[in-house]
Order: sequence, then C-alpha cells, then structure tokens
Amino acid sequence: MNQFPKLSIVTVSYNCVNEIENTILSVINQDYPNLEYIIIDGGSTDGTLDIIKKYQHRISYFVSEPDRGLYDAMNKGIEKASGEWVTMRNCGDYFAEKDSLSKLFSEQVPDDVDFVCAAAYRVTDLGYYIATFVRTTWHKQHLFDTQYRVSADFNLLYNSAKAGRKFVFRNIPVVIFPTGGFSSIRWDVGKREGQKVLGNYDSTFQKIIVEFMIFKIRICFMFRKILKKIPAIKKKRDEILKRQYSIKPLPLPLTPFWLEK
Repeated sequence: MNQFPKLSIVTVSYNCVNEIENTILSVINQDYPNLEYIIIDGGSTDGTLDIIKKYQHRISYFVSEPDRGLYDAMNKGIEKASGEWVTMRNCGDYFAEKDSLSKLFSEQVPDDVDFVCAAAYRVTDLGYYIATFVRTTWHKQHLFDTQYRVSADFNLLYNSAKAGRKFVFRNIPVVIFPTGGFSSIRWDVGKREGQKVLGNYDSTFQKIIVEFMIFKIRICFMFRKILKKIPAIKKKRDEILKRQYSIKPLPLPLTPFWLEK
C-alpha cells in the first residue's frame, strides 16, 4: 500500500445510461491498491443513477445535483479528492487494462513533478493522445476555469507550463476514450477558447502564428479524413505511426478487460 500513492479518480456524468457502467467497471476492477473513486452526477433522469447506485459500495463519494456545466462538475470532484494525484475518467472513457494504474505508478514520481502524462487511445484511431494525472494539491489551487466550455483543461496545462511546473511522460497505454465528444464536434468553440487562453499571455505576433497553425491543423485534419479512406495511404500512415510511437497499437474493436475470459 505504501509503495503506491493514493489516486483519486473522478467521473462526471449526466444522462449517460448507455456508457456509465463500463466506465465504473473499468475503475473498480483496477488492481491498484490505493484508489479513491468519486462520481459527480449533474442530476440524471435517464437511469444513470440506478446504475451508479448498483456500485455505490465501491464508490468513495457520490452526489447527484445540478451543476453549471462539465468543468464545474469536475471542480466539485477535485475539491472532494483526498488522493495525492487526481484524474478525470468521464462517462464513456475507460481504463485500457486491469493494471493500467499499477504500471503507471510502479515507478516513484519525483516530488517536484505536478503532472504525470500517459497514452490515451481513441477507439477509432491508431494514434494516441494524452491522459493526465495532476498532483491534487496543485489542482485544488488551480481549478478548471469554468468560463471555458471545452478548453479549461488546455488552460490549466498552459498556465501550469508557463508557471514552470514540471511534467513527466510515461509511455504506457492507460485510457481508451470514444470520438464524437463535444470538444471534437465543436472545433469552432475549442479554437476560439484556445485563442483566448493564448491571448492572455502572448504578443500579437505570437497570436498571428498560433492562428496560422490552427488554420493549418484544420486543413490537414480535413485532408487526413479524406486520405484515410484510400487503403494504400491508410496502410502507409499506419506503418509510420507504428515507427513513430513505441507504444504497441491496441487492437480494434477492443474487448474491455473486465469482459475478457
């Protein structure tokens, strides 16, 4: 028990009856020995609460009440967290393997590090993104800014990096998450909010560069969707990604680890 720091996992939910159970099962079936699980529900009315209550004996803290949006609910969870590290595992997300957390924290994190980053896979993509664990003392002092609808996490990371906080990346697949979330659908909202985050600190010249980079990324994203439909190009892209990242690609479709025989 003493070898592993206490982790607080926060799930925020609202009317996600079809996804919440897998998320819960992926958390409570972790083999990690020092885990706190917190669920903040926004007042679901579709049966989500029935599923949560089914597992309430495995949940450290649970509340269902109206909130002022996603990040407000996340902040409620962070404020209740008592672990050394806290991360979000929202409705529809789930841990990749039974020992994902044990692998990630098997090696001690230096005391001056406030962010532990690991691989997070989209279920429809070979490439990986980033899952982040934040030192709870830092996160309590720097809650998500609720003026942002989709970019409060980017705002936190950006501000923390500007403040000189330290990050470590561990090349371990930890999280599986679906595509089609609000931040994926509302590119325009994320773009405007990202500009606002950067605009609080950067010069006009830097903002012009960022605007150009965002435009280029958007164009590349559009072309990539088209090119991925061509088998030969998709095969070549997959080969490049395999060489670029040392993480072994996860087989798709995935069977959740708690359902494997």
